[in-house]
Amino acid sequence: MLLSHALETANLIGKLVQEGFREIATRENDLQLQPWPPRMFELLVFGSVARGASEVGDIDMVLLDNGTLSSLALGGLDLHGAEEDLPDPATFLPESGRSNILRFGTEWLLQIWFDIKDERFKSIRDVPVDLHFYPLGLITSPERRAGFTKRHRDSRFFKNVMSDVLVLEQSSIFSEKLPNAIGYFERKYRTVMSDLYDA
Repeated sequence: MLLSHALETANLIGKLVQEGFREIATRENDLQLQPWPPRMFELLVFGSVARGASEVGDIDMVLLDNGTLSSLALGGLDLHGAEEDLPDPATFLPESGRSNILRFGTEWLLQIWFDIKDERFKSIRDVPVDLHFYPLGLITSPERRAGFTKRHRDSRFFKNVMSDVLVLEQSSIFSEKLPNAIGYFERKYRTVMSDLYDA
């Protein structure tokens, strides 16, 4: 897939995701969304698309939320507890299931949660997208991040995400590659992420 097509698709996904969360925000009294209505903090593109590779195999994305969608996407497991309670994401599902929650995360989010089934969705459904769902606290809490990293099969997962990243802006367009993604998160969420800097 050409980079231009990948970026066009990522921007459309970003637009649809923002549209879906805005619609949910208007239903704050909906009992189906109580007591914890979904909220998105960030939608990121990382990997080969963010690096600007001329051709890419898929689009890697991370949605950071308040825990509602991420807990459900990861099998209903609690990612908000103490470090020793953090499960290994590699054990959530059998191998086929793990690839399914990544590969079909976009469809699960847009169709099931946001009920978006129009031509815009149909135009992206066959594009390979790996959409990861994580609660914001897993990224911004050094303790939770450390516990997660120890149990993740890729100990450099967060470093890889932060090394090259595009951030969805309010205009529904992904930013240029952030020159310092770690600094962006540290400033915005008042956290310390020095463990993600390479020595």
